[in-house]
Amino acid sequence: MSRVRDSFARLRSQQRSGLAPFIVAGHPCLEQLQPIVAALSAAQPALIEIGLPYSDPIADGPVISGAMHHALSRGATIAAILEKVVRIRPTTNVPLVAMVSHAIVHRLGGAAFIDNAVECGFDGFIIPDADSSSLDEITATCARLDVSLSMLVAPKTSPKRLEQQVRRSTGFVYLLARAGLTGTNGSLTDVSRRVAAIRAIADIPVAVGFGISSASHVREATQEADAAIVGSAFVRAIDANSDDPAAAVLRLAQELSAGLRSPR
Repeated sequence: MSRVRDSFARLRSQQRSGLAPFIVAGHPCLEQLQPIVAALSAAQPALIEIGLPYSDPIADGPVISGAMHHALSRGATIAAILEKVVRIRPTTNVPLVAMVSHAIVHRLGGAAFIDNAVECGFDGFIIPDADSSSLDEITATCARLDVSLSMLVAPKTSPKRLEQQVRRSTGFVYLLARAGLTGTNGSLTDVSRRVAAIRAIADIPVAVGFGISSASHVREATQEADAAIVGSAFVRAIDANSDDPAAAVLRLAQELSAGLRSPR
């Protein structure tokens, strides 16, 4: 977890917030994963979230779901993705966090999968559909390997579950900016108050995601939070610039970074 922990510690020491771009491994193709990560790294994000494609994405809107189905159709297997991550890891110090369905984790061995993914270069995990019966093993494995495990907190999460999710989280908590699917529009849902509720439970970094697609969204999300997670906007940028997706994601990252919080 040292890369994740150090990244957020650096942001806090500088009184800044960070960007957390989300991309789908294998979109537009596996060969582009390394140049896309390199381009995003040049924008100095808090972390890069890499979605491992799954045939039944969890809470993802049509943009990310489409990217995942496209990646699968192009042969983006988990084994092939991990081989790419092995090559990418020595080229960047930016934390790489896997967004992965529990169905994949379970099918590939549970703790053994996490061990393998960490050995290949991942620094943390978001497993949004993990149930309570599997979380003990996952939590213990991530603790043993010193990698982050980030739980999701939704607008309607009950106080009891909020405390459970926050105390399960290491590295950072993933706060959903709004209910519904990724890529939806509209105002963010009382983010500052919800960040305060998380920090009343534990002093842990908070990254806000779901429907953040502009510098103004980033500004609103990170008034109090440590980072803004942006996914669908990066997928759209890649779709619109298949000839040079790396240049497209760098441009977008620079545009979004204009909304980040600077020292007050």
